[in-house]
Amino acid sequence: VSNIEALIEEANRIGSFLTYKDGIYSIVAPLRKYLNSKMYSLYSKEKITNIYNTAGHYYKRHNQILEAFDMYKKAGNKSGQLDILIENARLNPSDGYLTELKSVYLSLDEDTVMQHPELIAAVCMLYSLMLDVEQSEYWYEILKEKSKELTGRPQKTAKRYLTYLDVIQNIGMDRIDEIEYKA
Repeated sequence: VSNIEALIEEANRIGSFLTYKDGIYSIVAPLRKYLNSKMYSLYSKEKITNIYNTAGHYYKRHNQILEAFDMYKKAGNKSGQLDILIENARLNPSDGYLTELKSVYLSLDEDTVMQHPELIAAVCMLYSLMLDVEQSEYWYEILKEKSKELTGRPQKTAKRYLTYLDVIQNIGMDRIDEIEYKA
């Protein structure tokens, strides 16, 4: 850590290479672009993949979901990306990054989504948020069927999501009624 502190102090002393905001130092964009091009010219593809995977693991450990996903994507690490999506889907939508990762969730192939109750629920909820009732109901019915087919923990997960989606649906309908009465 002391070496990093010395490097930051030296960078600040000799030029304006870093910016500081909300407790985070960042390398200025022109220097970052140069360093990225230098990395690609100096390191092998395998080494670069390792660097991005390491960065993805770091961000994941520090709950920086979007950054972790981006690093795994740059590394071509499909399993890391899928883990991020599943873990993110487990979060309450207000705490997670469901809408920020919407395009990724919706671009997943159906076979991949069907293997994970969390992903089925996430896709169902996204379509609901987009007011696409037909697609939302489609994925809800798939989740309902999965909850009957699965056993053990995956079955409990599917049933928990069904309950959550039912509660959200009922709350939404109650609020629609309130809105209609106020109109």
